[in-house]
Amino acid sequence: MRYAILIAGLLCSSAFAAEPTSSAATPAASAKLDCMQPEFLGAKAKPAKIEAFNKLYQAYGDCVNAFIQSQNAIVAAAEAQRKLELERANAAIDAGNAATAAYKEYAARIELASKGK
Repeated sequence: MRYAILIAGLLCSSAFAAEPTSSAATPAASAKLDCMQPEFLGAKAKPAKIEAFNKLYQAYGDCVNAFIQSQNAIVAAAEAQRKLELERANAAIDAGNAATAAYKEYAARIELASKGK
């Protein structure tokens, strides 16, 4: 009986020994597309204005593509970080399981020894 109390006390004290820390940063504010949309002039615009519009339209498309690439880079970095955190969590689970198994084996040996076997 006193070994059961001792074991329970050890389990309780080790459970509160270390507080987990959060490495998750707060999410960044959502990025907003800040590309200037050119005003559409219509089909009856003069050729010089259509040519100017086409250049602005191309610049707008390039800006949108650059924005999308920057967002994709953020997603890729977050996915890489998520993978690392998951591997870290799995390693912690494995270490905890190994410690539990070692503890149970040790407690069983103590139990046998206390009964004189």
